[in-house]
Amino acid sequence: MGGDDSVGEPTRAAVSFAKKQGVALHEVFVITTPKGEYLAAKQVRRGRTTEQILADILPRAVHDLAWPRSMTWTGLDGPRFIRPNSLDCRVARRQTAKADLCG
Repeated sequence: MGGDDSVGEPTRAAVSFAKKQGVALHEVFVITTPKGEYLAAKQVRRGRTTEQILADILPRAVHDLAWPRSMTWTGLDGPRFIRPNSLDCRVARRQTAKADLCG
């Protein structure tokens, strides 16, 4: 394994790198680049679905839209809208998903 000292023991830097990456020391490997050899670790992180990401982003994005003559439901800081308010669903991958845009 890379990151070993002259007697074959892992260097302190290699141990710290593995710990910082959240992997076991035996999972660390060496990659070679044009600039030299570096320690690396492979991490797999499960992503979120498009629907989950949009559910987080869309309500704020719609809330922050500015229209010249918008109306509000709950005062100036509340959700603004123009008539008709038809922003009640979103389409992702040809699937309709519910969105809570105005609380």
